[in-house]
Amino acid sequence: MATSKTRKKSPVKKSPARKSAVPEAPTSAAADSDASVLTRIRASLPRLSDVEVSAFRSLVADADCRARGLLTRAAETHRDVARALTRARIDAVVREHGAALGYDAPRLAFLLDLTASVGDAVAQQKKARGAGADQKFTVEQSGRAATAARNALLRRLKVLAGRNADSRTALDAARGSVETPTALIDSLRSLAKLAQAWLKRDDAQWAVLKRSTSFGAGEIDAAVRAAAAYEKARATSAETAPTPPDDGALNVLEGRMVLEFGALLDAVNDGREEGLGITALEVGPALRRALLQDAAKPAAKDAAPPAPPAP
Repeated sequence: MATSKTRKKSPVKKSPARKSAVPEAPTSAAADSDASVLTRIRASLPRLSDVEVSAFRSLVADADCRARGLLTRAAETHRDVARALTRARIDAVVREHGAALGYDAPRLAFLLDLTASVGDAVAQQKKARGAGADQKFTVEQSGRAATAARNALLRRLKVLAGRNADSRTALDAARGSVETPTALIDSLRSLAKLAQAWLKRDDAQWAVLKRSTSFGAGEIDAAVRAAAAYEKARATSAETAPTPPDDGALNVLEGRMVLEFGALLDAVNDGREEGLGITALEVGPALRRALLQDAAKPAAKDAAPPAPPAP
């Protein structure tokens, strides 16, 4: 009797998923991790003297740094520099090959200090923008509440005045306008003052009208509170509005960081061409845009040799 043989299935080899050639944008957690790594690297490097800092700064003029910083956003270039230095384990590279590269530990410390300063400036910039947005929301919210309170009180006063000429004249004089925040606050207080005067009238006819229109102190108190809240919100916003970051100073700082990273990048690339076995530095998109400005400039041509003398 023939028996059926079970055929073994050949294992199917799955091709590995292809990874994108474009580096993924780092998350906030990744950025924090890069910062902590750079802090540890900086702690292992020597402290710079004022003379050393001045010497490294003299390599590039402030005007050139400012021009470079205008090309990109500091937050983006800082992210790219921090990522590149962390991924390359740059402290080990400089420790082993610094002499051959012509880029020593003090100069790396200078670059790390620049990177940390740009990171601090970017953090302050974000904080200032957030505070400004919160203050703006508070002012706008209190402004809407003030407008609503004025409209509610004005409607109640119109009903109470009816078509009485004297009451209408008094109401028109008190209503003011809402063309500006100050005008709105003045209108609220003027209407509240008129309403308080009408509320205090105790003749029999006014008593009937007030009872008929349910006119009481509620709308008046709401208007007074809304005017005070709006005025306070505007004053607080003016007093505590964050000072805009010095974009010029940040551009200089960012540009110096970018150009100093460019000097390190050139040194590493030269070392790789000489066969030092160094890992290439990863250059992110913002950093690439800033550094490509040098590549876009036409190279200076050597002067033509003088013509030989006529025989």
